[in-house]
Amino acid sequence: MPSTFASPSLSQLLRSTTDPVLLPVFAEAWGYTIESSDSKEVRKALAKVMTDPLRAEAVWDSLDDYARGAMQMLIGGGGRIPENKFERMFGEIHEMGSDAIAREKPLQRPKSTADALFYRGLIHRIIEHSDIGQRQIIFVPGDLRGALPLHKTSYDNIAGMGDDEPTLGVEDGDPAIEPLAQVQVQRLADTSLVDDVTTLLAHIRIRGPMLEGGFLSIEDSAAVLSGFIVQDERRLFFLTALAISAGLIEVHGGRAFPGKAEAQRWLSASRSEQVRKLADAWRSSKLIVDLAFVPGLHPELDAGDMPQYDPSAARALILEMMLDLLPAEGWWSRGEFIQSVFEDNYDFQRPNGSFEGWYIRNDSGEYLSGEVHWVDIEGAMLEYIICGPLHWLGLADLAEGAARLNAYGRGFLQLSKWPAPQDSPEKITIAPDGTIHVSRKVSRLEHYTVARFATPVSAAVGSEIPFVYRIDAQAVQQAAAQGIAVGQITASLQNMLGGGALPSAVARLLDRWKQGATANVTFERLIVLRTTSPEVLNAIYDAPATRRFFSARLGDMAAVVRADQWEALREVLGESGIQVELIGI
Repeated sequence: MPSTFASPSLSQLLRSTTDPVLLPVFAEAWGYTIESSDSKEVRKALAKVMTDPLRAEAVWDSLDDYARGAMQMLIGGGGRIPENKFERMFGEIHEMGSDAIAREKPLQRPKSTADALFYRGLIHRIIEHSDIGQRQIIFVPGDLRGALPLHKTSYDNIAGMGDDEPTLGVEDGDPAIEPLAQVQVQRLADTSLVDDVTTLLAHIRIRGPMLEGGFLSIEDSAAVLSGFIVQDERRLFFLTALAISAGLIEVHGGRAFPGKAEAQRWLSASRSEQVRKLADAWRSSKLIVDLAFVPGLHPELDAGDMPQYDPSAARALILEMMLDLLPAEGWWSRGEFIQSVFEDNYDFQRPNGSFEGWYIRNDSGEYLSGEVHWVDIEGAMLEYIICGPLHWLGLADLAEGAARLNAYGRGFLQLSKWPAPQDSPEKITIAPDGTIHVSRKVSRLEHYTVARFATPVSAAVGSEIPFVYRIDAQAVQQAAAQGIAVGQITASLQNMLGGGALPSAVARLLDRWKQGATANVTFERLIVLRTTSPEVLNAIYDAPATRRFFSARLGDMAAVVRADQWEALREVLGESGIQVELIGI
């Protein structure tokens, strides 16, 4: 992609294109007092101050880890990057006039990492001309780069980061991407995917739902998500494809069923092995096309070069790049990882290196074709892989703009042995009212069994809050439809309790259902017309024009209106001059 890019020096920028309103902000950031009213003299003096290594070191030390990381990434990439890519990684530059600067104080309270750099004069904009047209470039002038203490990082004094620290596949002992000293807004990974797969398998065993395009229908998705710990629809789509890839779900005639042998083995395994099974299934799956799960992207999988695409090969290459680039311990910048891939493995997932042969639309329906959309497609996919599958599978912790591999993640990349903590199984508990509490420490096999013959009341929205089910007539009928007899329910519950007796109310309910139901009752919603006097109701109820709208009379001043006829009755009454008031409709 030929381009012409003349990188001016900081002195040239300050003398010509820099907005005058920025000069006092730069002076404040660099500790320079403006004493002259001559603009040319101020610009010349600022250029000298901002290329002074001692002043540059002081400004560098004033940056936070995100801003330093952005500068390291930018300078490591040649000192320039398209503005749209930079903004995706480090936020938007909010240019302001003098009044807004005085009010917003972007130097002291930057709205983004980009602002923190821009209002210190560390990054600048310029137009680049290429064969795809003009585009804005963010860059660091060469003379300013020469003054910055790029060898100095905030990690220099951190204990425990010596040469003997483990690293990822880097021969000289130093990772290609430096670990971050600190991060904000941490979201630690957990193994809740295991519990939600269990809930999904129970739903599939009970319902045997039809799949639409390989996924659950809207109705089934809503029903399943209501019982999930993490109620994220995108995660459910991934989880369903993952369970099919792992053999936990089989599809016959478009209908889903639990895998006859594999599901039972998985449910009986330890939590650690269950995580490993799911992670390995994702690693090797050709069914899961990660690109199709990226938010905002809509690839046409049967068009162009896409049928040549091997998602497992692309995934393997991403994991290999992580192994080569990332520190084994600690947090690292997601933006820096994406930039490193951009620089060294630009076409990592493109068949034959072609950027023109795929048909991928964005949410607006526009096709994203050509290398200019690398960040929109490849960059977005890398972000999704980290924040989606790696996090959902319990392999990677997340923070603002950062991530790190945890013990499971290091085991997944074969940097260490796969963790095998011992499960400490708990028993279910049954309350006197028949509610069954199932904590996450109850074995998944027992959880699955309870879900098959009990009605869910609430899901474990939180790491240790138990799932709650209830034994009732509806649950017993549901179990019977699966071939589970009442005696089997009783025996299963007693076994899960360790041989203890069931609460008396639950025992009585199950005993009654052993004998079979003695009666059926129904509930239905009715629309009732009420009048202010018996005479008014008689006139309406007996008139030929309105009699057909009623199904039954409830007394002197009330009657049941047919459910599909109340609107027509209202119109007829209105035409007769009778005022109608709607309550609760």
